[in-house]
Amino acid sequence: MKAAKKVLCAALILTVVAGAVFAGGEAEGSAAGGDAVIRFMTWEGETMNQAMLATFTNAIPGVKVELEPTPLQDYGVKLQEMLAANIAPDVFMVGNDMALNYWAEGLTADLTPYLQNDQEFLKGFYPGTLTTYTVGGKYVATPGLINLYGFFYNKKYFDDAGIPYPTKDWTYADMFAVAEKLKDPANNRYGIYAKTNDVFFSAIYSASKDGTSFCDVIYPVKKVQASPAFLEGITLTTQAIKSKAITDPLYDATNVNGMFMQGAIPVLFYGQWAADELIRNAPATLKWGYVPNPRVNRTAQILDAVGWAVNKKTKNLDAAFKVLKYIHTNTYGEVLSKTPVAPPAYQPAAQGYYNTLRNAGHQDMAEALDYILNAEIKLPIRFLDTWGARANRFLEADWNYFLTGERPVSDIQKAIVDPINGVIR
Repeated sequence: MKAAKKVLCAALILTVVAGAVFAGGEAEGSAAGGDAVIRFMTWEGETMNQAMLATFTNAIPGVKVELEPTPLQDYGVKLQEMLAANIAPDVFMVGNDMALNYWAEGLTADLTPYLQNDQEFLKGFYPGTLTTYTVGGKYVATPGLINLYGFFYNKKYFDDAGIPYPTKDWTYADMFAVAEKLKDPANNRYGIYAKTNDVFFSAIYSASKDGTSFCDVIYPVKKVQASPAFLEGITLTTQAIKSKAITDPLYDATNVNGMFMQGAIPVLFYGQWAADELIRNAPATLKWGYVPNPRVNRTAQILDAVGWAVNKKTKNLDAAFKVLKYIHTNTYGEVLSKTPVAPPAYQPAAQGYYNTLRNAGHQDMAEALDYILNAEIKLPIRFLDTWGARANRFLEADWNYFLTGERPVSDIQKAIVDPINGVIR
């Protein structure tokens, strides 16, 4: 999946309001009329830009909001340069990694006092979504939109095979059974097209069975582990890959979304953002549904949030927080009801998004996404620690061999776990 598409759901770029004034290397903190000027930067497209821009018109008394557009491919570099030159916006969008790194570098403000003094706002976030923006008990940013991952399924294949549609509480046993029944090796068709080349998605099985994920926590990770339950899940997946029921880790997934839209795939593991395109562009003959990742015992799901941070050097921290809060409490609710790209982490704002899915005939997806966000166990989608790149080398070198059966899963400990724990130490 394309990187730009992966984060499309998680951001908003708006046309900058003309007239931002720079003096002494920093943006002026007030407008001519005495209002506080708060600038913020995101990385989205024009449609959402205009929808978001409209929500800020006379929205916050005493605050004038200016927005700065930055293409995704330039976003990180530009923001880093602006922070270094003391001309960065007051509020800006961040990924998990960015938020943690900027906080460690002393570039972002501590939002803890504001959130603790506004318990209604704080408690509005879905359980666990603040985790990756919390360091040492301090809230260093807030989660905005959430990328969620589940299974889109073509109802025709289930009808033809005479098997019931999966439900949001389906199990791994159900999933493997579905993959076997819907595969068609003679026509080079798998039952389920899944992301088997990713250790973090593989860890859902063991986390759901007994709570032992690959990482001990989302952040900061103190160790990785290959528990008996983890190895059991890998073994089951390897068997399904060998039987051609599930795609192997080397499968070219470049066009799987288009293949599903054209009816060529029975079940597709993908991010929730595909729903927007399916609702708008899929053939009328395609009848599809959506379910979350399966479970063994407890509900365990991947958490991938893009959020908002405040510049530590903002001239008006109070006003900057008002803008950040308004995005969660008002802007998301209005914009996502028109452009259903992702659910927000702030639960009261999610209803507009869910209603759009329901009105399009996908009550099942609205329920499934709410189910994922309320999952008992939240799991990381990648290493967030600064040593992550060094640890990934071991996954990139050996992980796929275990899924294809070229190496026994019993070797995961010495080939993957021990070297990564060495990096952590």
